[in-house]
Amino acid sequence: MHEFFGVAVVEAIAAGALPLLPARLAYPELVPTSSPYLYDRPQDLVRQLCWALTHGDERRAGAARAHTHVRQFARPEVAPRYDALLSEVADQDGHG
Repeated sequence: MHEFFGVAVVEAIAAGALPLLPARLAYPELVPTSSPYLYDRPQDLVRQLCWALTHGDERRAGAARAHTHVRQFARPEVAPRYDALLSEVADQDGHG
């Protein structure tokens, strides 16, 4: 019931898994905004699982969309921003 970011979920999506996640905590931030991957009630999860098991092509396409969305958290995307922020802090501190 507790998750700050969802690292394991991002790793699973990056590896090609289709996310089916509760619509709470950090999970809505990890998938596209108008996402069919989120559920509110247990019966919604059951419905989504049944859909995923019977719609292979659509499931794979959804997994690919989710994969594209989580690329924003990958090192090549994040590292340059961190480097710029750290340089800015160092410059403000007089050590740049």
